[in-house]
Amino acid sequence: RSLPAPLYTLHHQLQSRLDAMHAASEGEESDVPLLEITNKSNGVVLRIPIPVVGNQSSSSMVVYTNIKFEYDSKMDIVTVRSSSEHGMGELIGELFPGDTGVLDISNNKSDRASYSWCNYLGGLHASPGERNLSEMQLSTKVVVRSLLRRVRAMASLKHILAILSKKEKQKQENSGMPTRALSKVLSRLSNWTEEDTEDGIRTVSAEMTTNSIPVSLQVNINLRRYPAVPPKFKISRGEQSNQLYDEELAELEKRINQDVDKLVPGTDEASCDWILFHQFNCVVDSL
Repeated sequence: RSLPAPLYTLHHQLQSRLDAMHAASEGEESDVPLLEITNKSNGVVLRIPIPVVGNQSSSSMVVYTNIKFEYDSKMDIVTVRSSSEHGMGELIGELFPGDTGVLDISNNKSDRASYSWCNYLGGLHASPGERNLSEMQLSTKVVVRSLLRRVRAMASLKHILAILSKKEKQKQENSGMPTRALSKVLSRLSNWTEEDTEDGIRTVSAEMTTNSIPVSLQVNINLRRYPAVPPKFKISRGEQSNQLYDEELAELEKRINQDVDKLVPGTDEASCDWILFHQFNCVVDSL
């Protein structure tokens, strides 16, 4: 099949990296992404397996999220879009800090954007966002690793929210959310609501019972940068309180918003994916 030169370069770079992953046995066969060319040879699709998190059986069929790359000949840039299925709608947004990209407006395709990293893969020295390519120290290995890391973090976040909102029940012990601690958190939470904004922020509002006056929680989660950018908590007393400033809550907010590294057990990257739960657990233990 004949691909435009930038997509051919992108395909070659990605396929070489995936071949290296297979050869090095960096994971099970099902952990390595797949690469496909669309039927009309106008796009390249990277299919990334979504890791099993929580209630899913390890023997379940592998579920993929798709990232499609295309070439805009008018602007001479590579564009990309991700599937919104399985909670992966914010997958490619600001994959690297500051690389916010630009929408592909030349073809009226507002669901596609161009980022420095996807132009790098296509051999184009275009930097459509604010970041300069030379500042980002990109490589195909770094890009693929960042995408896999983002998929794993988003899958974990989706599971955490489903459990804490009580839309799902945890069916088995999870090292990220120990059953005993989770039961304690769930017993104190109520009136859970979620709202998304166009800039990739999800705001969670909930109430939590305490030994005295209940508290209201507002949590802003950056879906594109979680957990590198930890969720930000705002905690306030209920209507029964007449305090204008609560030193205890202010200190608690500081601890869970700024000292997040101390909340996460373990030092591996995967442990950080559960930071949202550990923040809620810290609130419960402190009030």
